[in-house]
Amino acid sequence: MGETGRCPQCGGELSQAQSGLCPACLLRLGLSGSMAAEPTPLAEPPKPAPARRAKWTWIVAALALVALAAVWVLVVGNRQQPPPVVKLFVPAPEQTTLRALAVSPDGRVLAFTATDAEGRDQLWIRPLDSLTAWPLAGTTGAAFPFWSPDGRSLGFFAEGKLKTVAVSGGPAMALCDAPDGRGGAWGSQGTILFAPSGSGPLFRVPAAGGAAHPLTRLDPARTETSHRWPSFLPDGSHFLYTALTAQRENGGVYVGDLAARSRTRVLPDVSNAIYSARHLLFARAGTLMAQAFDPARLRLIGEPELAAEPLGANVKEAYAPFSASDSGVLAGVLAYDSWASAAEDRLTWFDREGKILGQVDDPALHTHPELSPDGKQVLFVREDEQTGASDLWRLDIGRGVTGRFTFDRSSHDGIWSPDGANIVFATTGTGGVGILDRRLSNGGGIQELLLQARSSVQPTDWSRDGRYLLYQSLNPQTGWDLWVLPLFDSPKKPAPFGQTAFSEKNGAFSPDGRWIAYDSNESGRVEVYVQAFSPNAPKSQGKWQVSIGGGSHPRWRRDGKELFYYAPNRTVMAAAVEETSAFRSANPRPLFTPRGADVQAGFAATGDGKRFMIPVGESEDARTAAAAVVLNWTAGLRR
Repeated sequence: MGETGRCPQCGGELSQAQSGLCPACLLRLGLSGSMAAEPTPLAEPPKPAPARRAKWTWIVAALALVALAAVWVLVVGNRQQPPPVVKLFVPAPEQTTLRALAVSPDGRVLAFTATDAEGRDQLWIRPLDSLTAWPLAGTTGAAFPFWSPDGRSLGFFAEGKLKTVAVSGGPAMALCDAPDGRGGAWGSQGTILFAPSGSGPLFRVPAAGGAAHPLTRLDPARTETSHRWPSFLPDGSHFLYTALTAQRENGGVYVGDLAARSRTRVLPDVSNAIYSARHLLFARAGTLMAQAFDPARLRLIGEPELAAEPLGANVKEAYAPFSASDSGVLAGVLAYDSWASAAEDRLTWFDREGKILGQVDDPALHTHPELSPDGKQVLFVREDEQTGASDLWRLDIGRGVTGRFTFDRSSHDGIWSPDGANIVFATTGTGGVGILDRRLSNGGGIQELLLQARSSVQPTDWSRDGRYLLYQSLNPQTGWDLWVLPLFDSPKKPAPFGQTAFSEKNGAFSPDGRWIAYDSNESGRVEVYVQAFSPNAPKSQGKWQVSIGGGSHPRWRRDGKELFYYAPNRTVMAAAVEETSAFRSANPRPLFTPRGADVQAGFAATGDGKRFMIPVGESEDARTAAAAVVLNWTAGLRR
């Protein structure tokens, strides 16, 4: 046998015919079997093949990264994009009209007050994922609801009180007096802030019950008359509120704190305002505006943007019906009734059957019309729908000529003297001081100061003998009280007529001066009463209820044989009067219901009771009985 050798690469045996590398190594290294038989030192691996493998490895890795990036953009990136804006309407319950509303903190439930066909207000609940709403028991007369931080309870105003009620049901609990509430806010620290009336500062009260104490102070240097519409910021210590002033340009939205250490003006707009989704929401010129806000530094960022329009607003009250949750669910009433609408109205004549006899003034915001004793002129309040400033105007009905009677932009509620020669009217002075002035009805002469009070005052009637003036004065603790001012005394010393824990308003002397008709909420519902009046004992004890089922704004016929008033559903009512040794009246009967009228704007009646002058706005058919709800509203703002 021939001599054998070994493969220099793997050490395997080689046959006699083999030399160099064995066939297995030749195959593994890709070499030809015809290589030289002489042994060859093992060279470095060829460079090109490993280089091509590395290149494709990097290409595959790069493509994988691109694919991963695409998946991230599609999945993660899309997840960061805000969902689209969704708009829907939440209709009012059948045969009701929406009033104020409040979105729950988590944005899932809408609470609102609604007025039924009988004029009764009640608090309702409507989850946004439900097709129905239901009323909360024990909330008759509710106004301006607001939520607890945990969303389990609601605060509201009713029957001259600040109340709370559990959303799950149960009796409402009265916390304290609030005769004419103007907004509340429930903080995370267990404190409720609220405005108990239309004038004065904000108060605070423990949500669990206890004594209420003033928190803010009116600034006389800015002629402030009212702090209202509080709303907490996220820290639960700072809060927003609206300041009203005698000169509206001095008002605005402020930030205060529970320690009452400081206040910061953040908006010049005289509107309710709330914080939601890193923005302040507020009303401006019939639209809802949003502006970015830093709650830590208490300052606005950038420029305001349009959030929703149109938006009804009560300019005089500095209130617009909108609410929002901090989770970005917005609810705003885009169409509202005349009580909370800046829509213009007309002074309109009606007969006893409700037939329209004509209109006597251009479209404007009219309230509290007062006919002169001869029926030839009408005095009324006209409000500026942009600024909320008000003045008294006088209209010559026969000639159709209208002119200003006051020019101070804060006058309201005027009445004629029995002979028509003078007019007494109210103004609001520095620091919310209430003033009654007398002036010749032709606009001449010197204006005479009759009365100055610490809070709002409004004249309501003048006795036919010219000796007594009847007016109402706002008490922040008990509401409106009726007072009698003798005009023959010097100095003139007023005496209380109706001064109770309830509100007595809209007093009117009977033609013979023996009786005073007025309205009061002492029964839990506003009703019309008549009480005997004696100059020697103006605070008489005897009284008789005239209205049935609610009533306000009483007016006497010139002969005293009939008493007119407004029912809660805006129907003009008439009650025949029999003056015997004790007052007695027949059951009232309805005359007519003026469509588009506002009870709070009042009405006037001619001496014979055959015609009525009423401010009338848009008809009921023109109003939308629904709340507009916008989900993810911030997605509609500029980025």
